[in-house]
Amino acid sequence: MKSFQRRWEAMEWTFIGVIVLLILIIAYLNWLLAILSVIVVVAVYLINYNTIHNRRRLAREQFGAMMKNVSQAANFALQNLPTAIVLVNKQGTLVWNNSVFADWVPVDWNKLQKMSALIPGFRIDKIWGKSGFLKEQYGDRYFQVVYKFIDPRDTRPDADPNDELTEHAVMALYFKDITAIERNVLRRKKNSLYGA
Repeated sequence: MKSFQRRWEAMEWTFIGVIVLLILIIAYLNWLLAILSVIVVVAVYLINYNTIHNRRRLAREQFGAMMKNVSQAANFALQNLPTAIVLVNKQGTLVWNNSVFADWVPVDWNKLQKMSALIPGFRIDKIWGKSGFLKEQYGDRYFQVVYKFIDPRDTRPDADPNDELTEHAVMALYFKDITAIERNVLRRKKNSLYGA
């Protein structure tokens, strides 16, 4: 984008130079026509500048509105994604969850929620700092949990290792309901044990 702007500016200065040269030639031949030419060129330049300036302003406003809509759409999508999403800190405390997780697991935001209290047997210390997936059972439902460590120091490679950003590291947990699949697997195992 910048190289295009530089080329356009160079071309603009070339046009201005050619126009000035032509006006000087006209002034040498007929000074009244040169004055009229200068007035026309200045008027055209001002109208063109105003038009370009307004287009750029409108384009900036339009892009700003689109970006606002994109961020609103992204927030809506995160909240209503068919996958339950949870952010958990190192202590196992729930930092954030989307509405799907709240539908599957009752969350009381008036209290400090630990994942081990919401899903008994879930231990964040076993997966902290790693990425992967595991299977969890909550009540009569089965979930495939994909987990990913999110370290804020990754966005700042020059950060001090003892920086307070380490306190803000979280694990992103993505829950997929695989209850139907697990029930079919259990049913097949049961049938193969009793059927054989």
